[in-house]
Amino acid sequence: MQTELLFNPSDAISEIQFWTKNYYIGEDGGVVRSIEDGVKSKKTLFNDFGDYIPFFAFLKDYSFCQSQVAALKNFRKKDYLLPSEFRYFGIACNRSYEHSDYLLGLLDLYEYHPDLISRNELMQTLDNVYDAFFINGRPHSWSLSLWPHRIPLADTKDGIYVELFLDAARILNEKRYIQFAHKIAEFFLRITQNGEMVSNVVPSNYFGRIISPIFSSTYQRSHLGVIKYNISWWWSLLMLYRVTSDVCWRTAIESHHRVFKQEMLRFDGAVQVGEYESGTLKKLKVLLVENFPAIDFFVDCAWYLKDNEYLVTAKKIADFWLQYQNPETGLFPMVPGEFIDDIDNNTDIAVALFKLADVSRLDIYRHAALRTVNGIWKFHRDEEQKLYVHQVDIRNGKHLGVGAKIKFVLLFLKLLILVSTNRSPIFDEEMWLLSRDR
Repeated sequence: MQTELLFNPSDAISEIQFWTKNYYIGEDGGVVRSIEDGVKSKKTLFNDFGDYIPFFAFLKDYSFCQSQVAALKNFRKKDYLLPSEFRYFGIACNRSYEHSDYLLGLLDLYEYHPDLISRNELMQTLDNVYDAFFINGRPHSWSLSLWPHRIPLADTKDGIYVELFLDAARILNEKRYIQFAHKIAEFFLRITQNGEMVSNVVPSNYFGRIISPIFSSTYQRSHLGVIKYNISWWWSLLMLYRVTSDVCWRTAIESHHRVFKQEMLRFDGAVQVGEYESGTLKKLKVLLVENFPAIDFFVDCAWYLKDNEYLVTAKKIADFWLQYQNPETGLFPMVPGEFIDDIDNNTDIAVALFKLADVSRLDIYRHAALRTVNGIWKFHRDEEQKLYVHQVDIRNGKHLGVGAKIKFVLLFLKLLILVSTNRSPIFDEEMWLLSRDR
C-alpha cells in the first residue's frame, strides 16, 4: 500500500523552530526540559545539547545556536564541566553520562560552524571530561562533591565515549583522541572477554573484582538491556572498525551478535530484557525502547560490514513490531499489545525503518516509517499548546496528559529533516551522523 506524507515537512520544521525560540526558552536563555499544563520547567537542556543543537546547526539557524552557546557558557562551570544535578543520599554527584550529549552537541556545532565555539575551548572541554571520569581508559563514572576520590563504578553507558572521541579525532584532526578511544574500548573489551560480564553482554553497571561483593546485590550484573547500556558500546565497536579496519573490533561485534541472539532475541523477533538473578535472566520485558536500537544497529552492521546475517536479525525484530503498528494512526505502542505510545520511541523506530528499507530494498519498511511520521505529526501535534505531546492512545490519537518533554519535540526534527531532504539515513554519511540515536 502506497503511503504519502500528509503534510509539508519543511513547514513543520519551521514551526518547531518558531515555537522553540518563542515558547521554549527559559529564564537563563536555555531551552527548557518540559512544559506541563503551560508551565515551563526551571531546568534546561544543556546536558542534552546534542539532542537539539545539531539540527539547528544543520538548518543553518546560527543565530539561535549562538544564543544557546552564550547561555551554556553562563551555565557550565569554569572547568567547562556541567554542574551536578544528581544527588546521592543528598550529596551532589557528577556523572560522566550527563556530559556525553553535551560533548556531542559541541562537536557537531563545531563541525557545522567552527566560528561559534573556539577550537581550544572545545579541546579543553574534551580533555577535562576525560580527566574527570577516566583513569587510563577505565571509566570512573561518578564523583561525589564531598569526596576527593573517584568511585570505581563504570557505568556501561560510557561506551559512547569511544565513539565521541573518534568523532573528536575526525573533526579536530587530533590523533590523540583516537588513543583516548582505544583505551576506553580496551577496558570494555577486556571485561567482556574475561567473563567478568554476564555472557559477554554488558549489564548496567560494573565494579572491579576487589569491591564487587559489597555492591553486587544492587549494581553488579543486575539489569540487562539494549538501550544505552549495550548499544553505546556496540556502536563504538562498529565505529572503531570503520576507522581502523582492525579485525579484532569486527570479531567483537560478531561475538556480541551471537550472544544477543542467544540471550535477548526471542524466537518471534522480540528483544527481551530483564534482571539477572543467580546467573539467570528473569523479570523479562519486551519494550519498544529496547527494540528499535537493535534494528538500527544491526542495519548499520549489515551495511558497513557487508554481512547479510545482521540484516536478517534487523528484519526479524522489525517484522515483530510491524504487527503492533496501529493501522489507523500509524503509531507503535511502548509495549506490544498495549495502547500507550511515546513520541521519542516512534521517532527512533521510524528512522530505523527508513534505514532498513534502504538496505533491504523493501518498501514495506519505508511505508511503515512514513505512516509513523504522519501519525506523530497528526496526533501528537498540539497547535494550541505549541508543542507535540509526549504520549497518545494509538487507537484514536487521544492525548494522554497536557504537556511535553521538549527534547523529544526537538528530536522529531531529525525525522522531519530526513523526509524533507529525501536523503538516506544510511547511505548518506551526513544524514547517518545527524540521525543516529546516542
